[in-house]
Amino acid sequence: MTPTGLPDDLNPGIRRAVEALVSLGFRTIDSGDGATHDHECDREWPYIVIRVGQERLVRDVQRVAAILEDCGILLGEAPPCGAEGLVEDPGEMRAGTWLTASFCPNNRTPWGIIEIDFLPGDEEKLGEPRGHPVGG
Repeated sequence: MTPTGLPDDLNPGIRRAVEALVSLGFRTIDSGDGATHDHECDREWPYIVIRVGQERLVRDVQRVAAILEDCGILLGEAPPCGAEGLVEDPGEMRAGTWLTASFCPNNRTPWGIIEIDFLPGDEEKLGEPRGHPVGG
């Protein structure tokens, strides 16, 4: 673990974006920069997965959308099932970053997932979001 509490093996190309979201109170549980493939789950494009409590899902996904847009990241229309497994070539990805949310009610402790599938290069814009208080 690093002094910021992030894993040592965090992909270098996504670290800054993850640190920005963590500094705003989000709990990231998976991420990748699209170039480093140290883990089987790494995707071919940059992404971050955030876990939130069920009661916060809608508010937090709206908050993430506002943060991304404030950083100049254009949100595109995501496919109905999200990004993973639907796009083999990141060049086929659309104009805009995908932001999706899902809810897992069957878990012992229900929780929600927010996924950000970045259009390659957009993750670099998410560095120091301003005007967004921790915990929203």
